Amino acid sequence: MAIIGFASVAGSPGVTTAAVAAALLWPRPVLFIEADTSNVSAVLPGLLRGRLDYSRSLSQAMLLHTRGELTADAFLDPSLPLSVPIHDLPRDPYLPHPSTRDGHRLWVVPGFDNLNAAVGTSSLWSALTAVAGQLADSGADMIVDFGRLHRAEPRQALLEACDRVVIVARATLPDLFRVIGRMSELTAGLAPLGRESHLRLLLISPPTRHDTDAHDFQTRVGVDVIATLPFSPRGAAGYSAGISERNPRNPYQRAVRKFVHDLAHPLITAQRRHPARVGASDG
Repeated sequence: MAIIGFASVAGSPGVTTAAVAAALLWPRPVLFIEADTSNVSAVLPGLLRGRLDYSRSLSQAMLLHTRGELTADAFLDPSLPLSVPIHDLPRDPYLPHPSTRDGHRLWVVPGFDNLNAAVGTSSLWSALTAVAGQLADSGADMIVDFGRLHRAEPRQALLEACDRVVIVARATLPDLFRVIGRMSELTAGLAPLGRESHLRLLLISPPTRHDTDAHDFQTRVGVDVIATLPFSPRGAAGYSAGISERNPRNPYQRAVRKFVHDLAHPLITAQRRHPARVGASDG
């Protein structure tokens, strides 16, 4: 079992798009949680194309949590109003998403239906770390879309439990300095748990050619850049808006698939070597 977090430290560079892409392409069963506390759900009107209402969301998860009934089984049970089993949705011949590849199991927990519901949820994030541990019995991983990280972060417990934290940023000079300003704070917060090596950068190329290369980010921030995705609104729309071209050889699609492989492979390999170390550091 692995927990993978996606977040930004400034702006909206495409965190949800990257997290959804990882969930759809992940090599193992996965529970995707839209844990953004700054905005209402973008997954319902985006990936799910507004096909469902807010009956399944983190608001319902919070309700079960207050009753002491929040478990991994509750998320995976289709009879309970918590997650959307994407693999069980009817396939749409006109939309490549949210259809998943044959055999892939993906449960999506949309975010809060209103921002008031996100207030006072600090204990929920600790409870979700326990849920992640229970997922090991189902052979499933957890992907968390944190959205933008706050200075006083109420989701710190879940953030600390992540085996990887992918920080998404645009490959521009202003974003480089924003990341530098927050990354030292983030690594310091995770340092007592030995989590520095668990941070990765994912860069999104800007629409202009005035970008900053991965080497500059990696050198000046001191965190490995796992990938740089090309600027492609049409390609990204497949994950952020549920519509995209079907050509798997499209450069954007190839880059996304390689990124997800490079993110997943070390985690899965390490856990095969140490199957008893649920959620433990793999170095």
